[in-house]
Amino acid sequence: MKLLKNLSFLVIGAFAFIISYYNKQIEVNLNIFGFVIQCPIWLVIGVFFLLGLIASQIVCLIDDISYTKKIKEYKKEIKQLKDEVLTLRKLTLNKDE
Repeated sequence: MKLLKNLSFLVIGAFAFIISYYNKQIEVNLNIFGFVIQCPIWLVIGVFFLLGLIASQIVCLIDDISYTKKIKEYKKEIKQLKDEVLTLRKLTLNKDE
């Protein structure tokens, strides 16, 4: 699902980037920290698109880290349950003898 979402962002962003690149006459005046910069709109779209992809990947990494922590906890619980089952089997075998 994450891959599908990232691919859809990539396709939409690439489409917007290509369209705005071929319409080079559209320019934007950006006021950044008091400096007025005149740049084409395709550059602005490309920068925000890349920032969005980076943010999406960071969110995916955070999700993966939380999943690995949960998996480690579940493995510990499974090991404890296996140990409990083994001790119960030993107790039942001892009672049967």
